[in-house]
Amino acid sequence: PETGQLWEQEHGPRGGDEINLIKKGKNYGWPVITYGREYWGPKIGEGTRKKGMEQPVKYYTPSIAPSGLLIYSGKKFKKWKHHFFSGALVLKHLNRIKIIRQSDQGVANSESHLPLQKNLQKQQTMSSRKRVSNKSRIKYKVKEEERLLSDLKFRVRHVIEGPKGFIYISVDKGQILRLRPL
Repeated sequence: PETGQLWEQEHGPRGGDEINLIKKGKNYGWPVITYGREYWGPKIGEGTRKKGMEQPVKYYTPSIAPSGLLIYSGKKFKKWKHHFFSGALVLKHLNRIKIIRQSDQGVANSESHLPLQKNLQKQQTMSSRKRVSNKSRIKYKVKEEERLLSDLKFRVRHVIEGPKGFIYISVDKGQILRLRPL
């Protein structure tokens, strides 16, 4: 969020919902590669991987039917800062995901909850000493995931952060719900 990175979430056909970090000039594969299938059953494209095409940071098979995407930056839920939140229309819950940055060797950076500007600058400084561009080597992975509010059985349509740091969700029945820290 503070680095100006563009994250997006895709609602795939039957499975293959994705969260991607969008990078200039990269190919994200659709419809050549995907983890989803046609609604009537057959595979789509040539498989799930192909040289020159990016892999999602997170994919769902079967589909959760994601809706809305929030990267939390408030202070009300301190443990959730920089976590991703999304509705899940099919499974009827609010999905929380913690995505962390890792090096290209697969070792998680202990300082990273998400790409904070100071951490990115620190890595770029270290990279410049090695004369290697760090932006192309930064990888992300899901460290934890939690299904919230599943007992309510609401189809969460959208999720936003309010000006005071509360998380608000809209649901199918026309209601707006506010989450409060315990």
